[in-house]
Amino acid sequence: MKMNHNKFMNCVVIFIFLFGVLYFSLNSYFQNKMVYSLNITGVVEDIHIGTRDKSSVVLKFKNTDKFNKAIGFVKNADKNVIKKGDSIFKPMFSYQAQVFRKDATNEYKFIFKIKAR
Repeated sequence: MKMNHNKFMNCVVIFIFLFGVLYFSLNSYFQNKMVYSLNITGVVEDIHIGTRDKSSVVLKFKNTDKFNKAIGFVKNADKNVIKKGDSIFKPMFSYQAQVFRKDATNEYKFIFKIKAR
């Protein structure tokens, strides 16, 4: 009887482990697919470093009430690189976002590209 209980517990632990691996793998896949397919355009109003991954940046655009989670997957972006007032453009079906900043003449000029992956 004790042997059957140990086998059952081992199966439960293995099942939970495999379920966790599958869950996080699928979650990552669907998030990357969402980022790839979205068109993101806006002027940055607020910037936060992601709570889970310290290298990700989460942005809030003007005229929106929530943070844009899609652009939050920008890896290796320094919080000081993207500034409030910058304009971000990421076309659909692309992982690259372009950052524009106002110059002395109050016109947006291209600054750099960020890989959103």
